[in-house]
Amino acid sequence: MILIIQNVFIYFIELLSFYILSINLKKDRFKLTISLSVSLLLFAGFFTVMDMLLANPVIPFFIQCICYILFYKINLHIDIQEAGYTYLITFIINMTLQFLTFIPAQLLHIPVKTEVLQLLGIGITFIICILFYFFIPLHFLYSQVLHTSIFIQLVLIDTSILYTTIILFYRFHSISTLETTLLIGFIVITAIGINGEILNANLKIIKKEKELESYTRYLPIVEELIEQVRIRQHKHDNEIQALCALPLTCSTYQELSDALQQHSRISFQNNVSVELLKLNYKLIAGFLYQKTIEAEKKGITLFIAIKNFALQTIVPEYELLEMIGILLDNAIEATAEGEIIKVSIDSYQAKVCIAISNPGPVIDTKLQKLMFQKGYTTKSIHPEQHGLGLYILKKKVTSYHGMIQLQDSKQVGKHILTFQLII
Repeated sequence: MILIIQNVFIYFIELLSFYILSINLKKDRFKLTISLSVSLLLFAGFFTVMDMLLANPVIPFFIQCICYILFYKINLHIDIQEAGYTYLITFIINMTLQFLTFIPAQLLHIPVKTEVLQLLGIGITFIICILFYFFIPLHFLYSQVLHTSIFIQLVLIDTSILYTTIILFYRFHSISTLETTLLIGFIVITAIGINGEILNANLKIIKKEKELESYTRYLPIVEELIEQVRIRQHKHDNEIQALCALPLTCSTYQELSDALQQHSRISFQNNVSVELLKLNYKLIAGFLYQKTIEAEKKGITLFIAIKNFALQTIVPEYELLEMIGILLDNAIEATAEGEIIKVSIDSYQAKVCIAISNPGPVIDTKLQKLMFQKGYTTKSIHPEQHGLGLYILKKKVTSYHGMIQLQDSKQVGKHILTFQLII
């Protein structure tokens, strides 16, 4: 009976040490409530019963890991993932402190019973955890670990897992070969899982940052588009009046016909901004409007034909924007002043089809394959800075199981290059 009470007390103090470390990491206030005390006693009692019923030390350890995570979830009101991270860090700190308390006794060969040494180690660890809570704000360390680079996170996590492995083998040195294999398997799976979760979380952060960057860059342009539409609405009455006055100002039918055609052409060109706003992808609308202005400054006409305004694709908008940007930037750079670039936008079968055509040199089949290779470029000025755009585009398109084609045709005595993107 005394042994049971002693084990419950040891687990109670150990759980309390873990809890104090966790609230230090989370920068929470410590308050020993009735519900917390009951939770500590229940988990301590459960751990003691497991020790009595299960002679194998490895299985109780696995169960204790799960129980600690549940304990954090219940008492800290956090999700399972965060509870897992918190447990990992507190476990490393707690076990390190316990390990350090055993070193003096081992070095000095002090003949102390195992139970007394265990109580002494747990007690000293508990006192150190309290001192940490009042004098060492661990939440700064926790924050640095979470917000540092992905490489540092992986190094810290893997180092911690390796250190944990050493501690576990020191604690369970008498286990059998099968138990050792199970323990190693558990540690390896844990390491792979944590590394995978960190990499996955980092990828999500990168995607969110790119998406935010796109919105920050192109949403103001969309607002400018909307403002242009408002201005156009004010000019609508003037245009109607001008049309009504044409029969009075034109003396012949041919003169009236030419004036109407010119007015229609100008009106259509001014209507591009209105058409772009119909697109369901507003970032792409803003981007195309920006490229239209950029092309006009270079004396190039950017003709945009939108066949379907409801674009559908599995590709995130910011990724699709990057793909179109590579093709359109290349087209503007390769097109001479006074020429026309045609952009066709369509969507069918949950895919987006974008075709960009511009005047260019004759491209044979061999050259078409080379154009998508890394480092290949036809530019003679600073060639080391070119040759990556189409290579990157090809990789992105392939990753989404899309298709990119280059067609060479002849129209009105000119060679036209057409890049067609289906994704």
